[in-house]
Amino acid sequence: MSTTYKYSWLKKFTLTLIVIYSFTIPLNLSAYNLIAKVSETSKIALLETSLTVGDSSINVNGKYELYFDGLDDYAEEPYVIDSWEEVSIMAWIKLDSLSEDVQIIAGQRAFYLQLNANKSISAFANSKTLTSKTLLNTNQWYQITVTHKPNDFKLYINGEAEATRSTASRNIQHDTSNFTIGKYPSNSSNYFNGSIDEFRLFNKALSSNELRKIIYQEIEDNNGIVKGSVLPKNITDFNEETNTSTVLPWENLKRYYRMDVIEDNVLYDSANVISDNTIHAKIHNIETVKEQSAPMPFVTTKSGSLENALNNIEKGIDGSDAVKYNWSIVNIKHNDVYYSNTQKHLGLIVDNTDADLTPITYVVRNDSELNVSWYLNLNGIIDLKGKSQLIQGLESTLANTSQGKIIQNRNLEGDIYTYNYWSSPVGQTNNVTNNNNYKLTDVIKNISFLRSGYNGTQTAVADYWIWKYCNLMNNNIPIWQHVRSTGTLKPGEGFTMKGTGIGSEKVVQDYLIEGKPNNGDINIPVYAGNEYLVGNPYPSPIDAQQFILDNSEEHSGVTTGIIYYKEHYSGGTHSLVIFKVVMQHTHLLVVFLLFG
Repeated sequence: MSTTYKYSWLKKFTLTLIVIYSFTIPLNLSAYNLIAKVSETSKIALLETSLTVGDSSINVNGKYELYFDGLDDYAEEPYVIDSWEEVSIMAWIKLDSLSEDVQIIAGQRAFYLQLNANKSISAFANSKTLTSKTLLNTNQWYQITVTHKPNDFKLYINGEAEATRSTASRNIQHDTSNFTIGKYPSNSSNYFNGSIDEFRLFNKALSSNELRKIIYQEIEDNNGIVKGSVLPKNITDFNEETNTSTVLPWENLKRYYRMDVIEDNVLYDSANVISDNTIHAKIHNIETVKEQSAPMPFVTTKSGSLENALNNIEKGIDGSDAVKYNWSIVNIKHNDVYYSNTQKHLGLIVDNTDADLTPITYVVRNDSELNVSWYLNLNGIIDLKGKSQLIQGLESTLANTSQGKIIQNRNLEGDIYTYNYWSSPVGQTNNVTNNNNYKLTDVIKNISFLRSGYNGTQTAVADYWIWKYCNLMNNNIPIWQHVRSTGTLKPGEGFTMKGTGIGSEKVVQDYLIEGKPNNGDINIPVYAGNEYLVGNPYPSPIDAQQFILDNSEEHSGVTTGIIYYKEHYSGGTHSLVIFKVVMQHTHLLVVFLLFG
């Protein structure tokens, strides 16, 4: 049975006239369109206090966004930015009207963000102006960032640089105007109409690498370092040339209004949780607090193509943004979501099951690239169809706790007499460690292994021919070691295996490789003067030229830069007498490591 609560809402229009609105709120009504506080007993968001025009009394604690009516709503505190050398403002905004008025998003007189009449964005710093090329739509979330330091002034929308210019080599000028959100700093004009969420003010000009890591997630303090709340890693500025990272100190974050906690009209500043309320902003006239709806991160709402699965018109989320911007964060919460083109994400989270406890499989179609540049948490399945690949770059982490797997198809031409040289892109699955050892029976599921005899069949491989060539334990002498289908292989170790079929007739066999994907640095010790059969341990090709350069005498001195090929001719028999092996060497670009 539905339960309801009844409230009275008093609006004072004059000193003598009081109008009383009486209405009923269902117990299960969302807080999305209400000024609300979560009841401790029912855990349902309910209207708590009477409201008066001119100054509301609001108390909330949850996940919210502030709605500004464009008439008189704003937040304000004494000046914050004062002669700073560097500064960044970040905020999520969603426009609510087609008004042609100029509207202020946030800032002080010397440094602020503005929505123009044509729905472009402008940033102002020391009388210099940047204006975006992009025109904003109503009812759609956009993340706006402006950064400034001497000789460098940039404006971003959703992390994409919209405008940039060199400025005079000086700090933001001295300015004691109030810091405001939703109106012009020094007078009652240019009120913003729409929602604002996740407002941040840094005394640092964030690099594009830094800001893109915190656009699609909230942040938190990790012992003095800014850390992602969705992707649990410290925020860093990564230098690809030197392969080094510099952390972002929490002390650079001077204001952080999540819009989640409001106490007696005081907007809680998450950047200064220890300080008293005197440094927190006061909200004025705001009468609507909505449930948080900005894409932090993008979350699927249904099955289907990725863009459609992420679309949420009611909340103002454009699913195509998740593939348009390579630094998006995506959470797959539904089974049968797929994508058929190149996609690049900062972070990808694939859940284990959906709301109905159906196991989740995310499908990558059409020989496409799935690139996760910073963090992958895999608890479901990623099915890489055809020649599709999973790529994780230098900064990318696979969560150790991931207990899901990838499925990747490998097709090889061969017969029951001819060797192929292999390595695996996956290891055994667990929720503790990555880059795990494995047995072939752990990772190849669609082929049987014959434990006796020498000939394979159309559906089975004779495991007698599975060998690896490596250092013996406690011995630096390399030797062929018999692995079979139940022996242990390490990530990066190569092995031999003959194929399926009938006789010497060449057939193409599909092998489905399943397991926890390898990622990060994989080290194999090779003693001086020895040889080791190795292979690509990753679910994507290796750049052979870069591999040679990184390991050349000029750099690490591990290799000479020469690649040897070995081509095996069986002659239609297992007899060693008939085998013909051709060896050759070259300095040309040849990827012998692509067998993985």
